[in-house]
Amino acid sequence: MKPAALLKHLPGLLLCLSVLVGASPASAAPQDPAAIRVAVEGFLRSQTAGQPGKLSISVSTPAASASRPACQQLEPWLPRGQQLRGALSVGVRCAAGANWSLFVAAEVKFNGDWVVLSRPVSAGQSLTEEDLTLSSGELSAQPEDVILDPSHALGHRMRQALPAGATLRAANLRREAAVQAGQTVRLTTRGNGFSVSNEGRAMNNAERGQNVRVRLANGRIVSGIAQETGVVEVP
Repeated sequence: MKPAALLKHLPGLLLCLSVLVGASPASAAPQDPAAIRVAVEGFLRSQTAGQPGKLSISVSTPAASASRPACQQLEPWLPRGQQLRGALSVGVRCAAGANWSLFVAAEVKFNGDWVVLSRPVSAGQSLTEEDLTLSSGELSAQPEDVILDPSHALGHRMRQALPAGATLRAANLRREAAVQAGQTVRLTTRGNGFSVSNEGRAMNNAERGQNVRVRLANGRIVSGIAQETGVVEVP
């Protein structure tokens, strides 16, 4: 092309070049913060499935950032040692389409019932129905070994004296452990006309009637109630 013709078409060439530059990965649309929040909430719901009580999840929406390009696959994860209760921080990484990660603040609560003493009891006393009642509120704020069902405490003897209104824990009762941490246990789930069984590995010691967390073969963690030796019932 002659110099004169090149100059004539220069504006058009510059326009095409600017379009190509604008379409480069560096100017890709930023990640939608709402999608990150939704991914974290879904992750927390899946991780807390089966735990007793009414679940309440609150997830903060991260601030938008041009340094986080849109991601094709968001991958939430829980930092080591983080418990799925109360205030926590959930990690999110982009597994496809970009390379970034961040932490998102969240809060997990469970509301439900637990067992308290309706009158003072003494050490060595065998518990009866008259000794027990239920209290309601934020179940996730109670100790992990809190007794949820009065039937799981009936007939057991107290390790120590406690006043009326005291929350009843598995540690307060004299009884044999039904599940040991690291033990392979059988999980059972029963419903109207069906029963499902599975296997997993217990993550904590639990006596009968106590809450126990179990890791399945696929890595998912569920929570249930220890029954007879080596059996966990998932609500």
